[in-house]
Amino acid sequence: VEPERRWWKLDREDWLVIGWALSIKALLCVFGASVQHTINNHRFGSWYELLETWNRWDAPGAIAVARDGYTSGRSLVIHPLFPALVRVFSWITHDYLVSALLVSTLGLLVAVVLFRRLVRIDYEQSIAREAVWFLLIFPTAYAIQVGYTESVLLAALFGAFLAARTDRWAVAGICGALAAVARPNGILLLPVLGIEVAYQWYRSRRWRWSWLWIFLILLGYGVYLGVNYSVSGNPLSFFDVRDRKSTRLNSSHIT
Repeated sequence: VEPERRWWKLDREDWLVIGWALSIKALLCVFGASVQHTINNHRFGSWYELLETWNRWDAPGAIAVARDGYTSGRSLVIHPLFPALVRVFSWITHDYLVSALLVSTLGLLVAVVLFRRLVRIDYEQSIAREAVWFLLIFPTAYAIQVGYTESVLLAALFGAFLAARTDRWAVAGICGALAAVARPNGILLLPVLGIEVAYQWYRSRRWRWSWLWIFLILLGYGVYLGVNYSVSGNPLSFFDVRDRKSTRLNSSHIT
């Protein structure tokens, strides 16, 4: 196990995985630019035009919510944490696309550091490094490299797990709440951390009130339900939005 230290102090291993994350992001950008150039026979006139190649799929929806808020029921499928962070950073960058990519990058860097430290609790340094490496090169890991919410979600998840394993239950609850605001599956942290609570109780046979911090996760999910209610008058309206979206997708596949 690594020696106890201030959480914000980065050691050599932390900087190593940060370097990996940034290098793979740069490689992905170059590869994306090459593909776009080959397919469209088009040279990029500016660095911003290069960034625009990643403004697709879920990214425009998140950027629209960050810029305009929840203007329709259809936008409720986007959870509020990532758009909120994009909006905050846009005050610095003065551009929502740049802000989205910046938030995603910062979330990724926090996630890889926390993940390495989490694995290091139980395994050797080399295994912790390899765990981060395989996370970064997993085929669908592009989702944590571009302007999506996944990197922010992973940072919150790993933060919650690491805090719980190192007996910082208030931090675990806060990170869990952020995860529930970031993505719907963040709510699953409640039973998962409940298992950690049960394990710690089994080992110590002593009740600790600090374990109750995990119920902040419900508060985080309540924020999303509140957004639904404020937009549509129904806290569960996102279910209807997803059903309609699935129906449209299935119909397009059939036709």
